[in-house]
Amino acid sequence: MGLALSALPPVLQARWSLSVTTIGWIMGTQSVATLLSRLHAGRLSDRLGGDRALTLGLSAAVLSGLCYVAVILPIWSRPIALALVFLGRLFMGLSEGLMVTGGAVRIIGAVPPDRIGAGMSWLGLAMFAGLAAGTAAGAVIEQNASFDTVAIMASILPVAGMLLSGWSLHPASHSAAHGAVPWKQLFRMVLPMGLLLALSSVGFATISSFLVLAFAQEHWVSGGYALAAFCVGHVAARFAGSHRIDHYPVAISGSVMLLTETLGFVMVWLAPDPGVAIAGAFIGGAGFSLTYPVFAIPLARSVPSAFTGAAIGLYDMFFDVALGAGSVIGGLLAQTFPLRTVFLMAALSSGVGMIVLTLSHHCARIKTK
Repeated sequence: MGLALSALPPVLQARWSLSVTTIGWIMGTQSVATLLSRLHAGRLSDRLGGDRALTLGLSAAVLSGLCYVAVILPIWSRPIALALVFLGRLFMGLSEGLMVTGGAVRIIGAVPPDRIGAGMSWLGLAMFAGLAAGTAAGAVIEQNASFDTVAIMASILPVAGMLLSGWSLHPASHSAAHGAVPWKQLFRMVLPMGLLLALSSVGFATISSFLVLAFAQEHWVSGGYALAAFCVGHVAARFAGSHRIDHYPVAISGSVMLLTETLGFVMVWLAPDPGVAIAGAFIGGAGFSLTYPVFAIPLARSVPSAFTGAAIGLYDMFFDVALGAGSVIGGLLAQTFPLRTVFLMAALSSGVGMIVLTLSHHCARIKTK
């Protein structure tokens, strides 16, 4: 997935002279396809098992790479070549939905209930590490070899993943999973944790979309270091906290994560110099890091196993919507206010999440009593 993220935009600009806006729409197709695939990926995971959904996601990644290989051939007209690129982005979006949701379902079914958070945390760490490595490798390969090499590698690497994913000869199946899914009931179960995930993910959208631009507007030359600091904070928190989150109530661990994230974004918003902003990015990345597995733990433990995939698919949709909404609303804010205002929005979002978590925990205690 990462290979094309860095290598494809320069090719689109160099070969077909596309505008930055058009390239943005083409690259963003993946996110739309991922959002639309979530529920189907979850249902497929319930019917066939998370391992098969994961393998099918890798198959879609192979098709995405093959679309890029086809684009290389000098036999297509411009519209057909761009249509192949567009199709490749759609396949990769489908791949992401199947891999993330299928992988989560597989983890939930493979680890003990008291280790679900740790399992999902390590799964996410592997995905982020692979995405970072692929993005860096794609840029280096495209600059020193060609996009042809990137396209071929993007087709071959998922095949290795398919061999490692262990396609089961007898897919896991639940009799209830073939009936009607109680979507309304599942949505009510997912809504509290999904809302918290969305509120915490707005910050990730603002950091990935606007951090480097904000540094440039302030005439600070270390925007890339700030983005790297966010990623380092994210990885460090996963290493430090993955084995701990299952041992604390969600109200405690979630509040700590949201408070840390809020503090980091406030530092970026008010930073008087690049050093403080970089430190804030690190702290914000550490706070955001474990929110996904922390808020997924109650779902994994409470949703019937026959509908785990559907519930995780719904949960993942909150993350997708938050990324899109955070980028769009942040762009609108930046048109009227200073660019760093978007980090105030991120801090307010995670701060509201902390209040919601506190109130929901308080209400739960009253009901229990």
